[in-house]
Order: sequence, then structure tokens, then C-alpha cells
Amino acid sequence: ERGGPESLSLSPDGRRLAVTADDSSLRLFDAGTGAWTQLATESPQTKAVAFGPDGSHLAALGADGRLYVWALSAGSSPERRLSLQPPAGGGPQGLPRPPNGIGWIGPNTLAVATSAGTVQALDLDEAAWLRRAETLDVEVATGP
Repeated sequence: ERGGPESLSLSPDGRRLAVTADDSSLRLFDAGTGAWTQLATESPQTKAVAFGPDGSHLAALGADGRLYVWALSAGSSPERRLSLQPPAGGGPQGLPRPPNGIGWIGPNTLAVATSAGTVQALDLDEAAWLRRAETLDVEVATGP
């Protein structure tokens, strides 16, 4: 049995809909055909999802605090580009856990809101995250 919707986001062009559900699924729907793609995460539940400002990226927030980013292009499958696992006791760049909302504030910048009432901008440049991974105590995975 599939779970009910938890969070959804419509792409800026209105062609795609991303939906998370309480059964820990994350699906990307084609609004024209109704076809969908299941996006894989390691989180036990995906609680928030947001398309980038130009629709070329999709971000998701797992209940465990992990952030995911996929690159989206017409005619091809979504490609997971980044997965950021926060360290125990804190999120990326020292965010208190758990994050509970995300939104894009630029083409490569996500805003992450926490249950403690804080909001922090996270630069999602892959090369920068790989360079900073050790100092930030985050695990970074790129690619599929």
C-alpha cells in the first residue's frame, strides 16, 4: 500500500511534479503523460522536495537530515548529483538537527530551515563540497 503525499513541488515550467509520501517514496511525475520515475534515497523518509529556479535541479530533504540534489534534463533520466549526510548532532555547516524544510534561493544555493527556527543558505557547488567535506565532517556522494 502506498503512503499519502507529504510534500510536493511543481517545476517552474509546470511539466514535472515531485511528490514525497509517508511510505518513504519520492516520485517525479511528467504532468503531460502521467508517467513517473522513482528517485532513490538512503533516508527512511523524504520529507521535503523543491525544484531549482530554472527547473534543472531537484532537491530533497530526508527525515535523517540528508540532502539530495538531482540534475534534470529533458529526455533523460534524473541524475543524482549530490548527497550530503550531516554529522551526528548537527547538519551541514553546523545546522542543528533536524532540518525540516528546503527551498532554492539561487541556481546553486538552497535555504534549509530547521525545527529550531533557523534558516541557513547552503552553497551546493559540487567541487566546493568535495573540498570542504573533511572540514565540515560531512559525507559527500556524487553520481548515481
